[in-house]
Amino acid sequence: MVLRLSELLERIRPAGTPGAPTEGEVQRRDDRRAAEIAEITTILASFETEADAIISDAQSAAHEIRSGGHRIARETAAALPDRRAVAEAEAAHLLEERDRVEAEQLRSQTERTISELRANAEARTPLLVEEVMEVIWSQLLPEKTQTGPRP
Repeated sequence: MVLRLSELLERIRPAGTPGAPTEGEVQRRDDRRAAEIAEITTILASFETEADAIISDAQSAAHEIRSGGHRIARETAAALPDRRAVAEAEAAHLLEERDRVEAEQLRSQTERTISELRANAEARTPLLVEEVMEVIWSQLLPEKTQTGPRP
């Protein structure tokens, strides 16, 4: 409550002549104070009611948040075995796929190596046969030179 200037001056100005206040002055002063206290009491009561409502709303919201958190925690904990099983199955599938790819690469590499060895063997076999035949002929007929084909 904001006091008007006249009310403020009335409070600090001596009422009447110096000396003890009259009974009417005391009564007016007491009435003003009671009115001011009543206004303040009304404002404080309103503030207290509003504060109680805010506290009640906050407690309700906190309870809902806690309940929701507990519910989510229970649902998450209940879902963990299924989620773990799915993750393990996915991991097993990925490992199987990786092993299949590695086996395919190894098979392909082995086939290439075998093909290379066969091609090398086919190319070298006539030369090796010729060398072996020359060694055999040189052992059988040492006097002949290697100037021409053997009989």
